[in-house]
Amino acid sequence: MEEWSVSLSTAYEKAVQDMSSLVPSAVAARTGAQFDGRAFTLKLFYRTFRIAFPAIAISEIGAQEPPPLWAQILLLHHLQTADGTPVADHWIAFRELPGGRFFESSYMQQSIAPLVERFGQDLDGFREASRALGGTIMNRTGDAAFRFLAFPQMPIGCILYLADDEMPASVNIVFDESASHNLPTEDVAVLTNYFSNLLIAFAD
Repeated sequence: MEEWSVSLSTAYEKAVQDMSSLVPSAVAARTGAQFDGRAFTLKLFYRTFRIAFPAIAISEIGAQEPPPLWAQILLLHHLQTADGTPVADHWIAFRELPGGRFFESSYMQQSIAPLVERFGQDLDGFREASRALGGTIMNRTGDAAFRFLAFPQMPIGCILYLADDEMPASVNIVFDESASHNLPTEDVAVLTNYFSNLLIAFAD
């Protein structure tokens, strides 16, 4: 746990340093964030964050506690990575992201398995939680499928397949083809873990 904390602290410090070279107006245009001359305002799913610039300080609007360090890193990495590539409206699997196969095992264990356990036999619960999290219906195969905005210009999709006589229940999270232009793959794995926890929390 101590090593994890040190690793996060190091990643955060580097992310803060890397912010110094950014042009705020260009970042806002590429990400869909707002910049008022002193801070960016950026949504992550239903939560809204304020990222002061150039002296970086991150807070969640309406919250008393500071965001966890992993969330702050995710926000900074998105501001740094997003290059303005438009949404392609073409969905791909996690393994198709750059280096996705390297992270796939932990992604399946931390993001997919909990969703299957919670919603594999609860179609109505999946639909209700998805709508509560701001999801909109996707035209995809599966028993239910919803599209979400992780960041303003970074959609993800979640598809539930109920069990049948031949196959067990399964869940698939899909990403717009432009996802790697918005976050490194390791951060996409963190994002989906957060999404999985959110969706389960909205159901319970």
